[in-house]
Amino acid sequence: EVQHHLLIRSDKNKTGYKGVAPNHGRYRAECITSTCHHNNLGTFDTPEDAAQAYLQHHQEKHPGK
Repeated sequence: EVQHHLLIRSDKNKTGYKGVAPNHGRYRAECITSTCHHNNLGTFDTPEDAAQAYLQHHQEKHPGK
C-alpha cells in the first residue's frame, strides 16, 4: 500500500513527484543523482506507485539525504 504522506513531492514536473516521469501512458521512476547515473527503477501504472519505488530506492541507497 502506498503511503502518500511519505512520497517526495515536486512542483518541477507534471506528475508532482520527484523522480517520476510520464512514459507512454505509464510512469517511469528514475534516480538521476551523480552516484546512480540515471538509474531506471521501473515503469508503473500510477505516478504514486512510481513515487513509492523512488522513495524506497532513495531510502535504501541515499540514507540521510
